[in-house]
Amino acid sequence: MIRLMGFLPQTYRQKINVCCSKRPPESNRVGILDYMKKEYTEYLKVRKNFISKSSYVTYRRCLEIADHFFDKPLCEITDSDISDFKNWLDRVYSPKYTKTVFIVLKTFFKFWHGDVDCLNPARIPVPKGMSKRRYTIKEYEYDKLLESLSPQYPIELQRTIILRLLWETGARINEICAMKFEDIAKRKATVNTEKSLYQRYIFWSEETDKLLKRYLALRENVRRGEYIFIGFGKHGKRFTTSSRRLTSRTLERWLKNQCGKAGVSCQIVPHSFRHACIQRWLDAGMNPYEVIQLSGHTNTLSLHHYLRYGVKKNEVNAMKAMG
Repeated sequence: MIRLMGFLPQTYRQKINVCCSKRPPESNRVGILDYMKKEYTEYLKVRKNFISKSSYVTYRRCLEIADHFFDKPLCEITDSDISDFKNWLDRVYSPKYTKTVFIVLKTFFKFWHGDVDCLNPARIPVPKGMSKRRYTIKEYEYDKLLESLSPQYPIELQRTIILRLLWETGARINEICAMKFEDIAKRKATVNTEKSLYQRYIFWSEETDKLLKRYLALRENVRRGEYIFIGFGKHGKRFTTSSRRLTSRTLERWLKNQCGKAGVSCQIVPHSFRHACIQRWLDAGMNPYEVIQLSGHTNTLSLHHYLRYGVKKNEVNAMKAMG
C-alpha cells in the first residue's frame, strides 16, 4: 500500500501524530485516500481544466488529513464519524481551515455518491469559518520599504519596481511574476491569472515607468525567456542563467526579510498591497463596478472582504448622517 504521509509538511505531520488519538496502527487500516486513490486521481483529471495547481495541493492535503483520521473505508463512514472528525479539526486547526477541509470532503463524497454506497453529501454540513483580517500596509510602511532599497543595484531595482507595481496596480503577486515582454505597453500591461480566468489592464505611475525602462534595458541584454522578472545569482549582481520567472514564494520570503531590515511590520505580505490599493480606490469614491474592472474580481460580492477597509469613507458617511 502506498502511503502519502511524506506529502504533508512537517507541521501537518506533527499535528496529526500528536493530536489524532483515534489513529489506529498503520498495518490495520485502510484510509480514504488509499481506498479511493485511483478514483480520486480520475476525478482530478476530469476537473483539471477547472482547478489550479494550488487547489490541487489543497485538495490532496485535506484528504490526507481525513485519511489519517478515519479508520474505515469510504462506504462505512457515518454521520457520527463526520461529527468526530469535525471536533478533532476544531482542536487542531483554525476555523477557516476546518471549513476548507469540509468543503473538499463534501465535494469528494458528492462525486462518488451514487456510484459508491457512501454517506449522502447533503448530510455533511460545512462549518462556518471566518478568515483572519488581512494586514493592510500603511503608506509610511511602503515608503520605508522603498527607502531601504537602492535602485542603482540591478536586483534592488527589480524589487523596487515590483513593490511599486504592487502598491499602484493592486495586482496579485502571481500576476506580476507572470508578466511578459509582449504584455507591456506605455504605462500599462495586460495580466492574466488562473483565479479570474480573463485578461485585464493594470496601470502605473510615470516614476514607476522610468524605473521599469531602466530595468528593461538591463533585461534586454540578457534576453533569456519571455518573462520580465527572472532571478538573480547568489550575490544579486547578475541575472541567473535560467530563464524561469520569479515565483511568488521567492518574493514572499524576500519581503518578509526586507520588512525586518526596514523596521516595519512583519505581518506585511504581497497581498497586503492589494488590500491597501483597493482601499484607496474605495476611499476615493470609486463604485464597486469600477473597482472590479481594475482589481480583476469576477463580481462585486468578492469585494465584501475589502469594503470593510474603507475607513475614511465610512467616517465621512457617518458624519453626513449625523448632520
